[in-house]
Amino acid sequence: MQTVKKESYLIFLCYVLSFLLLFLDINSKVVFLHTSSRFLADPVQSRLFKIKSFVLSPFGALALGDKEKLGKLELKIAELNSLVVSFKTIEEENVKMRKLLGADVPSNWQFAPARVVWANGDSVSVYADINTKKETPVVATSDLTKGGVLVGRVEESFGRNHKVLLPSAPNIKISVTVRGTNGDKQSLLPGNKHASGIIEGKGGKIMLGQVLAADPIGEGDLVVTSGDSGFPPDLLIGYVKNITTNTNLASKEAEVAPAVNVTDLDYVFFVTKY
Repeated sequence: MQTVKKESYLIFLCYVLSFLLLFLDINSKVVFLHTSSRFLADPVQSRLFKIKSFVLSPFGALALGDKEKLGKLELKIAELNSLVVSFKTIEEENVKMRKLLGADVPSNWQFAPARVVWANGDSVSVYADINTKKETPVVATSDLTKGGVLVGRVEESFGRNHKVLLPSAPNIKISVTVRGTNGDKQSLLPGNKHASGIIEGKGGKIMLGQVLAADPIGEGDLVVTSGDSGFPPDLLIGYVKNITTNTNLASKEAEVAPAVNVTDLDYVFFVTKY
């Protein structure tokens, strides 16, 4: 019974002290207690913060180091990817160059590779690491022939970007010879010559004209450069189709199907010497 009374007194005393402290705090009578507690707590808090910083700093430094290493690794990967692309480009150029050098063209000819940027109508834009002059012949390789294929000639240059006019461009005229295939479309032997003529660009179309009516030409015959008109000889331009005979002028005309589609080309070559 006495124990219960003591507990009741203690509870009552706690309530009284609580209300007293609350009253004193409201009236700013216990500021010294706050100051004293801060005086004791601040050093402890500061010490704990230092311990925390000491413990975590190695991990932070490690994380920062890993982040820097990761950034350097990503940069290195980007550089390697760029090199891979460059090597692939060089490899493609070498394949095309080897094929062209192995074609039926004179060994003293010299070439410079150029990458096709875009083709538009009767012209194609190419990029090359050299400067070249106007009217430089541009050729390509093709599985359809053992020799080089005429793409066109340089019309104008802007730094290392060059505009190349195709044989179908208006006002382009090229002296040509027509040769029979003897069943072999890859043959460019001079002995197969059937006729001479001039091809002229008509804007999207190549027309063969000034062929004597007596000269035998047929569908599928090869049309190649004669070596005049500022172009090297024996470059394939295309194939004869749609032959018409003008009886009044005693001549023949025909359309020429291009040997290559420039939109399918990735690389072409400037003929820098021939």
